[in-house]
Amino acid sequence: MIRLLLALLVIAGLVWVAVLFAEEPGTLSLQWAGWQVQTSVAVLVLAVVTLIVLILLLLRLVGAILRAPRAFL
Repeated sequence: MIRLLLALLVIAGLVWVAVLFAEEPGTLSLQWAGWQVQTSVAVLVLAVVTLIVLILLLLRLVGAILRAPRAFL
């Protein structure tokens, strides 16, 4: 029951942040090494979160590969 309440609180927090970004649309302009990117802040946050999730999945995969030989012993 406590886990369910905690999960609902996390979801409510994420919805609140999404609404906050939707109500305050900002723009981002980035110039780096000859590249220029113009996007909204919401897209930037989504890209950063996606990058973090991909890095965590990659680290989990590398850990599983490194633990695999010990699993067969």
